[in-house]
Amino acid sequence: MRTGRKEKRERLVWQGIIDYANADFTSSKSATKQLTKLIENGLTELEMRDIAEVKSLARERQIPMEESARLLAVKYQPDFKKVLLWLTTPGQQSVLGAGAIQFLQRHSSNIKWVLEATDEEFDATGENGTPAFYNKRVLSCDSIMAPICAFLFDRIDQFQDGGRDLLEAIPIRICDRPNCGRFKLPERQRDVCYCSGKCRSAHFQSQKDPTEKAEKMREYRKHPKRESQSSKRSVK
Repeated sequence: MRTGRKEKRERLVWQGIIDYANADFTSSKSATKQLTKLIENGLTELEMRDIAEVKSLARERQIPMEESARLLAVKYQPDFKKVLLWLTTPGQQSVLGAGAIQFLQRHSSNIKWVLEATDEEFDATGENGTPAFYNKRVLSCDSIMAPICAFLFDRIDQFQDGGRDLLEAIPIRICDRPNCGRFKLPERQRDVCYCSGKCRSAHFQSQKDPTEKAEKMREYRKHPKRESQSSKRSVK
């Protein structure tokens, strides 16, 4: 049985993965904070100086490692989003499978791990302590995506080995509004999932009958103030 603490940590990692996939990494130098927070605090204590390609690019272009990490984050984000799209819709996106597996395998290779004895109480059930003989963390790696890809491989293996069902192993979803493309970590798994209330409303409106929408717009134009006041009351 997994402890509540472990479930909380895993949820933080998944949220970090989603934040990275949804982030606008071209906006500013501080755009790397989502990725660095995910790597350093969510997946492992690995720092940017322990990642070979970050150091190499910084040295080659004579730029700070933070800027090097940002450039690599921008570079890998489109392909990483395809990996998540494949994981969230495996039946419909089988065409993405070969590329997604290649990406995961390429970026999860050449990882150096270190094993450390745990100082917490051992409990095989996980009820009162930690059901682990040791802690495993990344010491160094070649790619900035390595810890993330290793995490995803582990979750895929857990599903394929029968340890977890699919939505438990891969709990993220892609927004159900067509052409949105953003990912979401829902509190509860339901038939539909939207990344925001705005997307939910937009999708609902798009499914309305054109005649009904035209009639509603005519009514709004007749009584715009009444519609506005009604909206304000509903917000309160």
